[in-house]
Amino acid sequence: MPPKSFGAYQLVKKLATGGMSEVWLARRRSGAQEPLVVKWILPHLSSDPSFVQMLLNEARVAARLNHPNIARILDLGEADGTFYIAMEYVRGEDLGQLMRQAWKAGQWISHPVSMRIMSECCAALAYAHSRTDESGRPLKVVHRDISPQNILLGLDGSVKLVDFGIAKAADLISTTEPGAIKGKFAYMSPEHAGGKPVDHRADIFSAGLVLYELLSGVRPLQRGTEAGTHIAAVQCQIEPPSAVSEVPSDLDAVVMGALARAPEDRYSTAAQLKRAIDQAAERNGWFAGPDEIASLVEILFPERLEVDRRLGLLEEQDEETQVDTGKKSPAKARTPALTPKPQRAVDPDASSDSDGDFEARALEYARVSERRPAVEEKPEKDEEAAITEPQPVAGRRSAERPPERNLERVEKPERGAERPVERAERGSGMQKARVGGGGDAPYRTGRDYPAARARADSRPEAPKGKARPPPDRATRVASPRRLMVLDGVDGDKGKVMPFPGVQMVVGRGDQCEMRLVDPSVSRRHLELVMGARGTYLRDLASDSGTRVNGKWVDERLLRHEDVIEIGVTRMQFMDEEEAARRTAEEAAIKAEEDKRRQEEEERQRAEEEAARLAAEEEARKQAEEEKRRQEEEAARLAAEEEARKKAEAEEEARKKAYEEAERNRPKPAPPGFSKRNWSALSPQQRL
Repeated sequence: MPPKSFGAYQLVKKLATGGMSEVWLARRRSGAQEPLVVKWILPHLSSDPSFVQMLLNEARVAARLNHPNIARILDLGEADGTFYIAMEYVRGEDLGQLMRQAWKAGQWISHPVSMRIMSECCAALAYAHSRTDESGRPLKVVHRDISPQNILLGLDGSVKLVDFGIAKAADLISTTEPGAIKGKFAYMSPEHAGGKPVDHRADIFSAGLVLYELLSGVRPLQRGTEAGTHIAAVQCQIEPPSAVSEVPSDLDAVVMGALARAPEDRYSTAAQLKRAIDQAAERNGWFAGPDEIASLVEILFPERLEVDRRLGLLEEQDEETQVDTGKKSPAKARTPALTPKPQRAVDPDASSDSDGDFEARALEYARVSERRPAVEEKPEKDEEAAITEPQPVAGRRSAERPPERNLERVEKPERGAERPVERAERGSGMQKARVGGGGDAPYRTGRDYPAARARADSRPEAPKGKARPPPDRATRVASPRRLMVLDGVDGDKGKVMPFPGVQMVVGRGDQCEMRLVDPSVSRRHLELVMGARGTYLRDLASDSGTRVNGKWVDERLLRHEDVIEIGVTRMQFMDEEEAARRTAEEAAIKAEEDKRRQEEEERQRAEEEAARLAAEEEARKQAEEEKRRQEEEAARLAAEEEARKKAEAEEEARKKAYEEAERNRPKPAPPGFSKRNWSALSPQQRL
């Protein structure tokens, strides 16, 4: 395909298309000819001024970042009616593609190379997080989307982070574009997945997840569904990497120190995480540098040089490079870039059908993780932490109820170690075991590791009050969200159930958080799930269906005062936070409109006053001009009159002179007289 023009650029090849933009390999039409990447915003987003403004603002901040591990932003603006960002082109592949390619080849990225990659990423994050403006104020740069897809490894051995600030704009479109952040929950911090404000420590958590995956080959928060992954991200129950794969146990403290659930229990800066990674690599005698990273890319994608050569992207020294397309690393690499892929340590009895599938391995770990127990509750915690604390999952059969057919009950000791696990052998028609369902040993979180524990212990203890009994599950958290029954059968009218977050099931079943008497309601009719955008309602394949505001729905993002109808029961969803936010937004909009109206009135008054003054000035100038014209006309008339009079006087004098000359001029001699004789005669004689 011949290159096509786009503003100041020639587009050479389309690299990717996402939910926000198209990514093209390009060159400048004039000047320097080195390749770059042009990312233009899709038309349906370019028409959203708030999204475009946020994207450009974040890109302007990111353009100020100048670090060898950050892909530079070279230009941004508008061309051909489309907003775009021009970025540095990295000749290589993203880390996600490299991991998939290695797994397909029966290999995995070696631990030394993995540690080096994440050390370089942490160096980029430490630089970005510490940037200030000209006045010394922190820019508070947060990437928000540290994931393998945004870590690029170059053929020159470079490691670069891309898309700083893009995720913040993506969060904005997620309020209007369903599924805009689909697939990102597996790398989200708990506060980000729970819709809370985030800071630089969210990037540290995400970097810890990528390091976990590189070392173990396991994606710890991945579940079989997006909703399951979202809940896992909020609950943040992660085992140390040595428990799931062949990872040295001394790396557990390094990784889990970044994966503490509470932000204050993590590494406080990315520089601390980088130092911990470097020290662990040194203890284990691991060394990896640019040569090893370049070797990794060349071995897994040997065709890249040929592709770049066809596109004319290779410089002279690159064309002379010999690419090793065999199974061993190039001679310049001192440390093997690849090792045999890790053996499964999560489920030895599982089927081996997914051995060659990296995604299937993540889902296998997810199935096992969903059967492990939740972290034991601590007697005292703040209300905010309780909102995202793992809640009992509705619908799981209690120990008191007899097990139904095709269920196996594994008897475990009573309280203190494990709870019974009930596992469905049938398909999707049976309720599957979920998080908190039992297992061999409770999870350890980031708080259980020395670095996080030392930071937690160093903080002053809050004054302890009188011990309180544990509240009932339904009322354990004061929540601004609740369901209120407006109408229904006698036993349901007036019921109010607070929704503390994570998950709540509504139905006739005994294990439902909100249990209804209405016989037309299914045992597990619907569930509410807390997401990054708000509270989702999902119909659980109920018999009578679910309507929201009169419309049948399977899944919907609830808003304040939405009316939900199931069977003969009418409920209303109340969200005080949204109501307060809506009130504040309306007040802000009204204040803005009032301010705009006042400014418009002041502008109109200023324009009217300016017009009046201009009219007066114009009238004054016209009067002066008229007066000057009249004076000039009078002067002209006076001059003309003076000239006329002068001409008349001159004419009169001329006439008089003529007459006098005529009188004095001698008359000619009459016939018969000579001139001498006639002149000698006196006048009397002449008569």
